[in-house]
Amino acid sequence: MGSGRDAALEALTACRRLDAWSDGSMKAACRGLDRREAALCARLGMDIRDSVAAGDENNDVSMLRAAGVGAAMSNAVPAAKAAADYVTERDNNHDGIEEVIREFLL
Repeated sequence: MGSGRDAALEALTACRRLDAWSDGSMKAACRGLDRREAALCARLGMDIRDSVAAGDENNDVSMLRAAGVGAAMSNAVPAAKAAADYVTERDNNHDGIEEVIREFLL
């Protein structure tokens, strides 16, 4: 078994689109993301119920539902907020992901 990073990169190769920006952020658009997330968690040796996902758009809904904790950004579309377990106070342009990390991962 490879490293967790290798497993994540392997899972992302199944995505139909992967965008990376100069600030280091990345967004993937995958079909059946809930299955891909489950496969990634299995490769990392963790249960999907122990995962945390963050999103803000309609294409994030299945991921937010599949994760143990789904966090929507404060500026997320209504469907993403409805699918989430937690909605941040800050938006994705103002450190919303930092809020998720501090709340659930540290």
